[in-house]
Amino acid sequence: VAQILNDPDSALLRKWLEYIMTEEQAQLIAALPGEAEELAQKLNMAVDKVKELSRDLYEKGVIVPKNFETLEGMRFIPAVIFLHDRMLAIKDWRTRLPKLDKVIDEYLEKDFFPASAKEYAKAEQPPQRVLPAYKAILDSPELLPEDDVRTILKQARTIGVVPCSCRVRTGSCKKTQTDVCMQFNRSAEYGIAVGMDGPGKALTYEEAMEVVDAAEDNGLVHLWGNVANMSGASLCSCCDCCCIIGLPYQEYHLPPSKRYAKSRYEAKVDPAVCIGCSDNPAPPCVAIAPGYFKGCIKMEGRPNTKEYKAVVNSDNCYGCGACVLKCPVGAIKMELVRPADHIPGIGAPKA
Repeated sequence: VAQILNDPDSALLRKWLEYIMTEEQAQLIAALPGEAEELAQKLNMAVDKVKELSRDLYEKGVIVPKNFETLEGMRFIPAVIFLHDRMLAIKDWRTRLPKLDKVIDEYLEKDFFPASAKEYAKAEQPPQRVLPAYKAILDSPELLPEDDVRTILKQARTIGVVPCSCRVRTGSCKKTQTDVCMQFNRSAEYGIAVGMDGPGKALTYEEAMEVVDAAEDNGLVHLWGNVANMSGASLCSCCDCCCIIGLPYQEYHLPPSKRYAKSRYEAKVDPAVCIGCSDNPAPPCVAIAPGYFKGCIKMEGRPNTKEYKAVVNSDNCYGCGACVLKCPVGAIKMELVRPADHIPGIGAPKA
């Protein structure tokens, strides 16, 4: 199973796997995909035993079937990140596997993050693109569907929300919002069926927008695939302190441009409107700025004077819009600075 997850030599990955499955279950996973009868014959095991082992793995978030009731079409998704996200979103994991977060965290910190940082450093194109906070771009006439989180939600057949597994795992996130990971279509249906924590039902568009509104109020950054695709499995709204994808970049000092493509927008400060918030030791626009975009906005000039103003660093601004929403006087606006073809695939001929 560790080989399937592309890390066969990690003793800590083996420790995680041994904690969540028996050797028989590992043999079952290694034999996937397949139906119960086929697997039983392959493993020289009773069909009922195969179904019993499979049901336990499914309820732990380890395997994904095509049919959530009969478990037909079982498969194991060969990605550590997906296994982490699913297992830590199951409602009763603390009862069934009370050490799960610690076991996973040890593997991530000592083996997965260092290896991931080396791979991420080689990337020629960032895998994710920042989506601007929609409330910061409401008046933009050039807004594309691919820029707009609202449009992405409207494309989804089914919407669900689960707790952010990264915040659950670390328990030390600086952001208070936990139920924020948006799941779409098949991923949402799986989460609802298997009993992932959250509302336990499909969300209406209006309910999903309430989650998005809370995320924007909390200064979380919407992240989408860096492609012109309007459908996807999930929408991340991330912080800068515990993300399983983001931490390797920060801990190993990779530039944010290796992970994130900027949105098409950039924050601009009107110095004539900016009041400097001199009575606040942590001006709202600076305080809300994501840590992984260090220096995107700062204060310049002498405090307690009219010259004390917020200033945006264009190089470090990734166009998330968090500062726009926090300015008490509306001195910061989003400005379109990149063409449509900044998004890979825009304008490409349809297949």
